[in-house]
Amino acid sequence: MAHILAHGIGVFSIALYLGWAINSALEYDYLLHGLYGLFESHKLNKVWALIHYVFSVLGIFFILGLLQYVWIKRAEVDKASPLISGTSILATVVSGFGSSLFLYWWTVVAGYSGLGVAFNIGLVWWLFSVSTFFIYLAVLVAKKRQLDIASFERSRQIGYFSIFVAVISLVVVFSPLLIGKVHVLNDFVDMPESTVFKDGRSVDNHKFINENNLFGLCRHDPRDIELSKNSDYNERLSVSLPYRDSLAVFMNSAIDNNVPKYVYDRNNGRLIVRGKVSENELVVLKQIFPEFSNEIILLYNNSFKVWLEQKKKTFSKEEYEFFKLNLLEMSEQFHLGRFFYHHNYLVSPAIGMAMGKENLPSVYGVGLTKAFSKIFELYGFNYSSYLKILYGSYVFYWLLFFGLAYLIWGEVLCFTIVAVAGATSIAIQHPILLAMAPGFSPLRHILDVVVFYLVWRYFKLAMYRYLVFGYVLALISIWWNTQYGVFLFVAILVVDVCGVVIEGRFRKLYSSAGFSLLALCVLKWISRENPLERYMLFGLGAPNTPVVAVCLLLLIIAAIGAGMLLLWHRRNAQYIRAEWLITMAVVVYVSEGIVYALWYFSDHHFYPVVFPWTIFALVGMLWMYYGGEKLKLQKSAFLVAISISFSFLLVIVTGMHLYSQNQIASVFKGHVNYDWNFSSAGFATTMQPGPVEDALRLIAKYGDEECVHFISRYDVILPALANKCMAGQFVTLTDIFVTQKEKDMAVNTIMEDQPIYLFVDSDIGRTFAGDIPAPGQLLDRISSPTMSISNMKVAESRALFLGYMFDVFEAVRGKYVELERGQLITVYKRI
Repeated sequence: MAHILAHGIGVFSIALYLGWAINSALEYDYLLHGLYGLFESHKLNKVWALIHYVFSVLGIFFILGLLQYVWIKRAEVDKASPLISGTSILATVVSGFGSSLFLYWWTVVAGYSGLGVAFNIGLVWWLFSVSTFFIYLAVLVAKKRQLDIASFERSRQIGYFSIFVAVISLVVVFSPLLIGKVHVLNDFVDMPESTVFKDGRSVDNHKFINENNLFGLCRHDPRDIELSKNSDYNERLSVSLPYRDSLAVFMNSAIDNNVPKYVYDRNNGRLIVRGKVSENELVVLKQIFPEFSNEIILLYNNSFKVWLEQKKKTFSKEEYEFFKLNLLEMSEQFHLGRFFYHHNYLVSPAIGMAMGKENLPSVYGVGLTKAFSKIFELYGFNYSSYLKILYGSYVFYWLLFFGLAYLIWGEVLCFTIVAVAGATSIAIQHPILLAMAPGFSPLRHILDVVVFYLVWRYFKLAMYRYLVFGYVLALISIWWNTQYGVFLFVAILVVDVCGVVIEGRFRKLYSSAGFSLLALCVLKWISRENPLERYMLFGLGAPNTPVVAVCLLLLIIAAIGAGMLLLWHRRNAQYIRAEWLITMAVVVYVSEGIVYALWYFSDHHFYPVVFPWTIFALVGMLWMYYGGEKLKLQKSAFLVAISISFSFLLVIVTGMHLYSQNQIASVFKGHVNYDWNFSSAGFATTMQPGPVEDALRLIAKYGDEECVHFISRYDVILPALANKCMAGQFVTLTDIFVTQKEKDMAVNTIMEDQPIYLFVDSDIGRTFAGDIPAPGQLLDRISSPTMSISNMKVAESRALFLGYMFDVFEAVRGKYVELERGQLITVYKRI
């Protein structure tokens, strides 16, 4: 008992630490309706919302699996005939792929009218068809005699062919990223670019959109410095009104799709409406402003006319071609931040650390950030070189991953399944997501392969030094990247305890307790203040689902544990002990990864860790099922079927990835391309370099310090290109204002530092209403290929967040005077 208590000290301490973190987060309310303006304001309660969501999703799979099992039993599928297997594979691929295409078509062409019903039908259809084949295989697993009788003399050749498919897939995926010049899409709504039509004519995007009133947009052109503070919206949808408290109450109550319907232009004193003014809103506005009744009635009439015009508008051939050539870029630009935004969370603190700045928020891990800071310190920062390193890490990691599978499982078919699954987890990601590599890069968890190998060697050879080395690397991995490091440490801690229990040598628990305390010390040492990350972890954007599925998750977890114990007791052989324990470690690691992926749900969060390591664990279970006997593994019809199925799936996924690559390539073909040959850039892009060159000139002229103060949405790109770091404790201000606390922190930083120069958006205070597609337009209903949120909702949330920068500027502008105005940023000097 004393040994168990000693071991529990470390785990209990870590639990207390996490409990304190959760409690500190619960004191804050939302400032907005949610990060993307999609969720109602409420107290942060991430754990409860997460439980709702996870359990309901797993419940869907459980119910579908049960239905499929009943269907198969009724059909009396008693023989493993190739015809039935082939038909199941074909039905899975055709119906699943077909329903996915149907959903994509419905989203892009038919819009979101009735999409909820269509989505549910399509999702159930797809899951039902996929489960047809895999539940069928599960039935075959239970029929041990059939599996023993099955024999494939060419199983090795099939395995080698599958590996060849995996290699070809990786070449297709990474060739555009690693060979030749890096290409970057236009990441910013306001950054000028030119579209090239098929007949060779080129048009300026801003002018073409404004002149043709496309999608209800009104683009702001930063190149016209004199107009930088003028309105960027349709004047017919606005009315000149004085600001009143009652107007603020009205605006807060006029909510459409969880986002404000009205915006107030503080620079010009005008109220702007999005969509139609309703009759009830007309009455309320006339009550608030009785002296402006005629103007409000005119706004009401104009809003209906504009809505009708936009609804009846048809595209000309030229406008439709423009729409197709710019759809992908525009859908990405509506987001608050994409390519440069994500990379900035690694680049900005790394540059700051290279300059000697400490205590910077390291979202992707302290160790990972410091490693890049050393590279920047030795060789200087260049976006192109940095991206090549990041993209190359994918190839390096997966070679390690494949090598681990070969060393542990040995047999070609086992290694093949893991290799093909790993390649599938990469190819299934959209090229745009792979380009935003920091969040999904295997560099975040690159030590897990080595740690699992060391732990396996420890269990295999009973040499304690391997376990010590594994624990040390796990501690380093916590410093390298907190989330995955903790997952890895807990995984080996669990199997270490399991091994101790199996051996009955409880004194070894002292060492695991000691390493747990060391892990707590590392966690406390590397803690960084990062409000956005804290809110994302503890409540922001959590989807809510029914509570009834809680028991289903418990059943599934119990089933996994029972399955592992069943394998152990059925074999009851010490020669599979090491493989059983390492498989259990991977199962724990995957379980933690699933929680992390669902914490702020987005499907692409599953692919980097959860999918490949899940297959790794499943292969381990199959290996144990056959007792590790090479002959049975070579002749297993089940393993051959899985290998062929995954290879077939990989071919389809790679084809879809190649199609997405061609879509991106067509964007560059349909636009004028520019080479950004700055010392810190070196990539090709569709963005005109003029505005950026103008901003870099101002930074070079007035930015004497290594760290500069920005109040700008371009703080995700300009400091890095100027070889500067962002002053203060935030790496960007674009999305950090979750509560009033963050606003106060940003203001206090400027007041305390008292910088001589401030670099502020030249259009600070703009409403950004013209950046939001009008309701009813085709562009507002579709979404980015990497997100499921409609462009209109994303653009609305972007406008809300960028508006909060003006509050920070208003709080400090009395201390500064405008010195020099540029296209993107304006320099203010302290009085």
